[in-house]
Amino acid sequence: MSVNTMNMYMLVEEEIWKKHPKHDLEVSNLGNVRNLDGTSVKLWKSKGYWLLTKKFRAVHRLVIETFKPNTVENSYFDCVDHINRMRDDNRISNLRWSNKTLNNLNVTGVKGYHKTPAGKFRAEGKLWKIKKNLGTHKFAEDAKRAADIQGEKNTDTAQFMYERFDAISSRLRYLNRN
Repeated sequence: MSVNTMNMYMLVEEEIWKKHPKHDLEVSNLGNVRNLDGTSVKLWKSKGYWLLTKKFRAVHRLVIETFKPNTVENSYFDCVDHINRMRDDNRISNLRWSNKTLNNLNVTGVKGYHKTPAGKFRAEGKLWKIKKNLGTHKFAEDAKRAADIQGEKNTDTAQFMYERFDAISSRLRYLNRN
């Protein structure tokens, strides 16, 4: 397949720059940050997140504050969640307002299993900070699979809760108008 043919099937987002509402910075929908004069800003990475060197501001927070300001109806959400769980993916399409409870449902990066003194593998998962034993397995791959399944269930639960909150919020906005 030629490069031109391949490009037909690739989804490309156009980069859109906006001034941040509080800081003298421009932020793009793809998660890039620059000064108002177009020069680059210095960034550093801490625990997987990109941060501005001088202002110690998280890039993902700058992006969501610029493109999806936290309005009165979603002031319940005070955290930013990376939908695909990749902390350095700061595209606006990957960010949503959240709270600590919902944000903790959308977690990964933990192995989800460990080796017992008996030489078997115990799978564990977490839901709302409560550890859940998912069974003991002879092989590490089986324990990992059990932990991955629990992680997918947590993600489904978080998605369901976001959808319910959106439905309730829109109903309240409708009632407040009348």
